[in-house]
Amino acid sequence: MRMRMVGFSIAICLSFNRVQANEDGLKWLAYHQEADGHWDSKKYGAEKKTDTAVTSLALLAFLGAGHSEKVGGDKDNVRRAVEWLKSRQNASGKVFETTDDAGVENEAYATAMAMLALGESAAMANKPETKTAAQWAVTYCTEVYPLKRGALDAQGQQTFTLDSTVTTPIVGWNVMALKSAKVAGLKVPHGAFDPIIEYLDSVDHKLEKPKGEEIGPSDYWYRKDQRVGNGHPAHRMTAIGCLCRQFLGWKKEDLHSTVAHVVEQSGLPVWNEKTENVDVYYWYIATLCTFQQGNAYFVDALGDNTMWRTWSDAKNKALLDNQRKDGDYAGSWDVKGDAARDWGRVGQTALGCLCMEIYVR
Repeated sequence: MRMRMVGFSIAICLSFNRVQANEDGLKWLAYHQEADGHWDSKKYGAEKKTDTAVTSLALLAFLGAGHSEKVGGDKDNVRRAVEWLKSRQNASGKVFETTDDAGVENEAYATAMAMLALGESAAMANKPETKTAAQWAVTYCTEVYPLKRGALDAQGQQTFTLDSTVTTPIVGWNVMALKSAKVAGLKVPHGAFDPIIEYLDSVDHKLEKPKGEEIGPSDYWYRKDQRVGNGHPAHRMTAIGCLCRQFLGWKKEDLHSTVAHVVEQSGLPVWNEKTENVDVYYWYIATLCTFQQGNAYFVDALGDNTMWRTWSDAKNKALLDNQRKDGDYAGSWDVKGDAARDWGRVGQTALGCLCMEIYVR
């Protein structure tokens, strides 16, 4: 019993530190938001202009902490961010700041992140104008890019096709956004997920079954015929593919070996001088994967040493030990790792907060 109570006390302490770190991160984001509601990516260390993406990530961080357009101490920050994203929506429903760095992937990530942020904002505040913008973004996703309407099938049902330029990261952000839209009560066309499932099947490369497992792990590739690309390591591709399967309703027991494979591929989160080891973007995806595969944190902390507990503790240590405490940087995380260079300190800090909020989302 004493060991049980010690474990519970440690869990409470870690929880307090995690909550405080999240509050400090949000405070940094709030203070560095531009007057018109967006966050400036290049001002804070991004190598390319990605204001749509980082504004969406920052907004998601505030939403994940319970702030919305209507409630919370940071509701004004949320309101201004939502208004900025809505002001960047064009006639097709696409949300993208036209002065951001263009290109298929840059635009696809940003548009999907914005759809996700608007969908969650709509769900939390239930404001008609935000719901309208979010629904419009869903329409863009399912009619323009990455999905397009196809012919009717034999039963007269609408079919959809997936654009040939998509990659697994693009599919991943769109799956998260479309599932969030459904939860928010927005209209996601029947059949829209069918080509996504076909795509996931095409990049799903089965590996040998471990001893004692009924189903072996999968490696998910960047494209059907390309394992990695555009700076994405193999373990990030596998984590994104696995997360898509989870969001699309695959059974836990069918994905257990793949989640374990993800962690084995990458190792536990470590923040050190080896830049390639620091990947908060990947840590967020893998945290979602392991959380959905595992149990509630406080149940684990009472003695069940699961994969989720092991990953969670390592991730928290890496982020808590390396959150800046000094001056204007206080509450933020440094721009370290390949993915961080695309999104700068704003994106890195937003993702750090999202990693801390997983327990209550």
